[in-house]
Order: sequence, then structure tokens, then C-alpha cells
Amino acid sequence: MRLLSGLTAVVFVLAGIAFGALNSTLVKIGFYWFEAELSLGVALLLAALVGAMLGGLALWSGVIWPLRRRLARQQRIQARAQAPGEHGADA
Repeated sequence: MRLLSGLTAVVFVLAGIAFGALNSTLVKIGFYWFEAELSLGVALLLAALVGAMLGGLALWSGVIWPLRRRLARQQRIQARAQAPGEHGADA
């Protein structure tokens, strides 16, 4: 499984390098405070990377984090319920 993951990563890195090399036209990227001139391939790969990172952040904050909090809360409740001598059992 690890070998398959490594080979997949190598294939995507090589495809990215080929994509960047085939799209070598320079483009100017301008922001309010900053301007850069990059090759088209690099600009597109950076845009895809930033989009994937923002999508991952949105997924984590909207789904994963709330589910982890809910799981932790359920585990605390279950641990309290299983603890001996709790909830007035000795009285």
C-alpha cells in the first residue's frame, strides 16, 4: 500500500513538472500590494494548490472539527457512565 501511494505521488509530481514545462508562457499576477510574473504552468499549479488547501480548511472547519468535538463529548459521557461508584450507586 505504501509503495502504491509513493508511485502515485511520483506520477503526479512528474505530471506537474511536465505541465509546468509545457505551459512556459509568462503571465503577470497582480494583487493590491504585490505583483509577480510567473510561468503559466506554475501559476496554474499554485492556484490548484491554494484551492485544495482552502477546500481542506473548509472541510476541516465545517465537518471534521465538529465531529471530533462530538466524539470527544460522547467518549466523556460513556466514561462517566462506566465509572464505578458514580451517580449515587453507593448511597
